[in-house]
Order: sequence, then C-alpha cells, then structure tokens
Amino acid sequence: MRQRNIPKSKRTTVKVKSKGDDTQNSPMMILQHVPVSVWVLCWMAGIISYFVSISGGYVPECIPFIEGCTSISRAGRYGYSYFIFKALMIPAATLIIIYWIMTISWLKAQGDTSKSASHLILFLGVTAGLFLILYTCFLGSEGSVYRLMRRFGTTVFFLFSYMGQTLLAYRCYKMFGLTQLTGWKLGLCALVTIQLVTFALVEQLMADSDWIENAIEWQSASILTFLPVLTWLLWRKSGFRIEVKVSNDSHQTWRRKSR
Repeated sequence: MRQRNIPKSKRTTVKVKSKGDDTQNSPMMILQHVPVSVWVLCWMAGIISYFVSISGGYVPECIPFIEGCTSISRAGRYGYSYFIFKALMIPAATLIIIYWIMTISWLKAQGDTSKSASHLILFLGVTAGLFLILYTCFLGSEGSVYRLMRRFGTTVFFLFSYMGQTLLAYRCYKMFGLTQLTGWKLGLCALVTIQLVTFALVEQLMADSDWIENAIEWQSASILTFLPVLTWLLWRKSGFRIEVKVSNDSHQTWRRKSR
C-alpha cells in the first residue's frame, strides 16, 4: 500500500462563557498532551511503586521486565507503594478515557468514514479505562470477591486496550498507508499479540510459569501505555489541536437570561 501524506485536521473548538472583553482562541495545552501524560503517569506508577516496595522488603530486587520476579499488582499493593500506585494510576486511567474520546474526534477530523469502527474503538477504550480504575480501587483489598474484581479489572483492561489499539492502528494504516508511525503502531500491536498468545500457552502448559507471566505483564503494560504517544505524534503531524473559544457575547447572553 502506498504511503499517503497525513492531511491537516480541522481544529476542535470548545465554547465556554467568560467575563472577558474580547473574543480569543487559546490552545488547551493540557489536553494536547494527554497521551504523553498517560504514558508518564503509568510508567511512574509502576516503577516508583516497585522501588518503594523493594525498599520496604515487600518484593525481591530484579529486572521485572525480563526476570519477572514480581507482578505489577504486588509492586503496588503494600506499604507506601499502595498509596503511590493509586494516586498515579487513577488519574492515568481517567486520562486514558479522555485520550480515546479525543482520538475518535481526530479520526473524524481526518475523514474516517467508518462509524462502526469509531464506535467500537471508543467502546473498547473507554471500557478499558473504567476497568483500570476498578482494578486500581480494589488493589490491596483482601477477600475472594475483591480478588475476583481485581482479576476481572486487569483482564478487561489489557484485552480491551489491546483490541482498541490494534483496531486504531489498522484504521490509521487504511487512511495513511504504511508510514513510519503507522508501521510502529502495527508492529507493537503485533508484538502484544505474540505476548498474549505466549501468556495463554505458558499458563496452560507450564507448572511454574509465574515469572514468565509477570515479565509479559510488565512488557505488555509498557507497550500498551506507550502506544498513545505514537497517536499523539500522528496528531502533531496532522496539526490536530483542541482549542477553547472564549466569547464575551456568549457570557452577556447567559447573564441576560439569568436575570
């Protein structure tokens, strides 16, 4: 498939009421960098919690991405890491939901006409974010019910995030062809596919597979939370921007109606 230039996006504008005297457009820089914030917060939650758990003697010291000496859940379950993990991961999960909503707006701005694909991507992404919040809230709680909720939450998050990112990568490929960024997205999604298949096989075929499952969990989580950064780079390449329109007229109209 031939590579095509990524067309410039239409700006997405949000109207708000203000007491200002002039009408102006100001870029919402926080929203612009939501995908990068997702990656940074998730990375910080896992790594900081792990090192804090090591210092408290709750988990062994190793390279978890390779040696798999502990899971992400165990790294964020005890001591101070319990609070650090939740404080970072819940905002990250909230931003994940915002990221998927913005991504659908970007696809529409790029001229993607597949409404069914957009709806499915949005459902998968938002559901993944909600279940990540569920998992994080119940992390550290004792009891079989809480353990089931954690297991269900993390499974839905990984599976739905993977499916949403894979479908998004395919839509980008269909619209832009095989560019460097779409190639990276497709390649990383293919790598997660291999990891998930490996995870399922070792769980069934190996008696002592915990370390492999833990390593795959760390690797897959890192990839799935990095993929939004590649989407962010596509946003930048296409000129996609979120702006706030501050209108004095709308404020005056609102004030007159309120009297």
